[in-house]
Amino acid sequence: MQQNSTTQTTTNSVDLRSSDAYIFVNNVMGALIIMFPVMLFLGVKVYKKYHVAVLHKKIATLEKLWHLDVKNKKY
Repeated sequence: MQQNSTTQTTTNSVDLRSSDAYIFVNNVMGALIIMFPVMLFLGVKVYKKYHVAVLHKKIATLEKLWHLDVKNKKY
């Protein structure tokens, strides 16, 4: 008997680059979704602290002016 063997090559090529791209995009989107509220919260906290510091500085300046004005008045 004569045996004929044939070999078939199958092309099960999966484009790993596109799969890696989707994973990368998913990771980036996940990080952005988590980081956006955190950065927004920190930004608000820093702005409030800055605003309080500016108000304290203005109050201190006004108090100094008020004390100078009281000392210069003659009754």
